[in-house]
Amino acid sequence: MNGLKLLFIFTGGTIGSTVSGDYISTDESKPYKIIEAYRKKYGIEYTYDVMTPYTELSEQNTGETISKLIECICDVINENASCVEPENNSDNNVEIKHGKYDGIIVTHGTDTIPYSAAALSYALGKNCIPVCFVSSNYPIEDERANGVDNLHGAIRLIEAGQSGVFVSYRNHDGVTYIHRASRLLETVAFSDEYFSVRDEYYGKIEDDVFVKNESYSEGEDELELIGAVKLSAVCDDIARYHLYPGIKLCRGDASYILLESFHSGTMNTKLEDYQKFFEKMHEEGVPVYLTGVRRGISYESTSLYEKLSIKPLYDLAPAAAYMKMWMLYAAGKKCDEDVLNLHLGGDLA
Repeated sequence: MNGLKLLFIFTGGTIGSTVSGDYISTDESKPYKIIEAYRKKYGIEYTYDVMTPYTELSEQNTGETISKLIECICDVINENASCVEPENNSDNNVEIKHGKYDGIIVTHGTDTIPYSAAALSYALGKNCIPVCFVSSNYPIEDERANGVDNLHGAIRLIEAGQSGVFVSYRNHDGVTYIHRASRLLETVAFSDEYFSVRDEYYGKIEDDVFVKNESYSEGEDELELIGAVKLSAVCDDIARYHLYPGIKLCRGDASYILLESFHSGTMNTKLEDYQKFFEKMHEEGVPVYLTGVRRGISYESTSLYEKLSIKPLYDLAPAAAYMKMWMLYAAGKKCDEDVLNLHLGGDLA
C-alpha cells in the first residue's frame, strides 16, 4: 500500500539517543534521524506527523510516563475517529473509521517496552487502529542497530491492515518478528532479544511483506477496555517478586501480591516460611497471584497452589499481568482472579 499516513510518537530511549563520551543520552534531533536512516535504506512511501509527549531513557519510565503515552494516543484516536451510520442500517450499528491516520508508530526504549506496550493494549484492546512500538538495541548510527528494520516491520504490518497494539523487533537470527504487545516477554540479562509467550509470535516479515503466523491464535476481547487511566509514578498497590532461592516475601502496604514463577511454572511451596506467609495473606484477604504458569501437566509442587491460596494466571506474560492489575486497580475496577483471566488486547495465549 502506497500513500500511508502515519503518526510517529517519539518518547526517547536508545532509538532516540546518541553516544556522547562514555554515556548514551537522549537527543532531541535523534528521532528524525531514524526516519532519515529509513529513507536511505527503504525509501519513503508514506507521509507522517510527529508528536513528542515526553523524552526519556527507557529505564527512567514510570507509571506517570506510561499514563502520558496512553492519554496521548487515546486523544489522537478519539479526535481522528469518526462515526458513520451505514446505509440501510436496521440494527443501528455504527461503523468506526480511524480518520486520517492508517497507523501509529511509537518509538520507545527497549528496556521497558513490554510495560508500555502491554498498558496500551489494555487501554485500546485488539480492535483499534494499528499501533506498533519500535525500538533499537543500539543507537541508529551503530552498524549493529536493528531500529531501521524494526521500523520497516511496523510499516509493513500497518500496510497489511492488522488491528491492535504490536511490537516489531529483529532478533539475532535476522528475522523481524511482530509480537502482540500484550504477550511480549522481558529480555533476560545480557541479551537484547525479544520473544512472545510460548514463542508464539504474531507474525514476521518475510520477502518484504508481513506474514501472519499460522499457529498463532487469540480470543476476542472479553474484558471492557480500561482506557486512559492515571497511574502514579510508583505502584504502591502491588508487591511483585521474581522468585529465586531464599527470597524473603513481605507484603508492606500492598493490596496484591504478584509472584513470577521459575520457567517451569513452579515455585517453592515446601518452605515453611512461605507457607506461613501465604496463610497470613489469605487471612488478611490479600490475593496472591502467580505468573509464568501454563496449563497442563506440571510438577508435584504445584499441587499445593490451591491449598496455599496461590492463584495462577495461566499463559499471561509477567509484565502484562503487572500492568493489567495496576491499571484495573487504578481505574477502580475489579481485579480478582476471574477478571484477570479474561481476554483483553490478545493477552492470553
